[in-house]
Amino acid sequence: MAILLSGCTKDAFDLRSQYTGPYSFTVQVHGAHGVGQDWLITDTTYTDAGAVLKGSRSGIMEIKGSRFDLQAVLHEHGDLTGYNNHGSGNFPTTGSIDYTYSSYSPSGSTRFHLTGNKQ
Repeated sequence: MAILLSGCTKDAFDLRSQYTGPYSFTVQVHGAHGVGQDWLITDTTYTDAGAVLKGSRSGIMEIKGSRFDLQAVLHEHGDLTGYNNHGSGNFPTTGSIDYTYSSYSPSGSTRFHLTGNKQ
């Protein structure tokens, strides 16, 4: 007699929970945009309260602040690559994040570097 076992299987690599929670972020913004013949240069740093959450798809992390809402793919060893954004970074520890992403427009680009610590 054969016994067939079935049920819900858990993704053995789904380690997202260890990185989730409320975070305090520091965001450095560097940009250059053409305005007519002039260039508008942005160079600022601000702090932001937010969170790192599990995404709706397996392996996806959501990185949220009041001025940004990003998704990244979590890889082995806490490495991150952008999901629908030009970004990459990592979780140096289970309580910190380092992520850089860029946005582009016909008039220029802006690079955002965020670091954060779990609260």
